[in-house]
Amino acid sequence: MRDKYTPPEARGEAESIVIPESEVDVTFVRSSGPGGQGVNKTNSKAELRWDLKGSGLLTEDQKALVREKLSTRINNDGVLVLHVQKTRSQIKNRGIALERLNDLVNAALEVPKERMATKKRRGTQAKERKARTYLKKKKEMRRKPTRDDY
Repeated sequence: MRDKYTPPEARGEAESIVIPESEVDVTFVRSSGPGGQGVNKTNSKAELRWDLKGSGLLTEDQKALVREKLSTRINNDGVLVLHVQKTRSQIKNRGIALERLNDLVNAALEVPKERMATKKRRGTQAKERKARTYLKKKKEMRRKPTRDDY
């Protein structure tokens, strides 16, 4: 974990996108699981819906990338749905859901670095060569002798 906050540009990362709350629809429903009588009375589970198709924040290319990478979380209508029931507070669950949505979208938009091809070390090459010659000799010993070998 970092001690001090450093902006994404300083870390060499792309600028992160923050989805405005005006594009997000949050409803609260009853939480599931154990919790006694309070579970049956309070609507603390946050259900967040973000319409990817109708979003004016992303370009069409970015939308396609998000749709591809988060396809399991997006329904047929093009709406990304998140459920958060981590705490007993509506406000905290709402905040966690918004943060999770921003993290998911930014992770989906992140372009992975290209891998640079590297050569094998000389010691590794020598080991592999030695292993190959050992196998070659072992297989030669298994062969039937020919007339030339007599």
